[in-house]
Amino acid sequence: MDDDNHFKSVNSAANGDVVNGKLKVRRLPHVREWFQSDAPYGWDMCPRLGGKDIDFVKPGTIVLGELVFENEDAASAILDKSFYLRAGPHNELWFRPKNIKACIVTCGGLCPGLNNVIREICMTLIHTYGADKVFGIPYGYRGFYDPKFQHIRLEAEDVQLIHHEG
Repeated sequence: MDDDNHFKSVNSAANGDVVNGKLKVRRLPHVREWFQSDAPYGWDMCPRLGGKDIDFVKPGTIVLGELVFENEDAASAILDKSFYLRAGPHNELWFRPKNIKACIVTCGGLCPGLNNVIREICMTLIHTYGADKVFGIPYGYRGFYDPKFQHIRLEAEDVQLIHHEG
């Protein structure tokens, strides 16, 4: 499929039109709808990935919104369900990595494995994208609005071993 037809099919899917004559894909907003920029950018903007072979999500790839069906005729039940465009690394960036300020916030409480998630998000932002402004927000959402809680600057060294902690 050439690039023009490829983007028409992705846009058609993103706008909730019928895909392949049967499936309906639910439209979710894209970051490009919120910001004015000269994007998209290429992966050459990422210092560690420019020119490397990356396993990008193929445009138009969809994910089923529900996985459990009570109907014995699951094949026909699937056609009535919602589908979404698959998230993941695409071959275009909609932000300049050096210009972003990323914040990681959780709701707190006991959540096994969350330190691993925080570590990987932070490491990916810093090492893969080259972002240099990554912050942790203490005390959940309260940390966004309560001035007595300061955002914590996160460096790779700060989260390197966090997955070994409880």
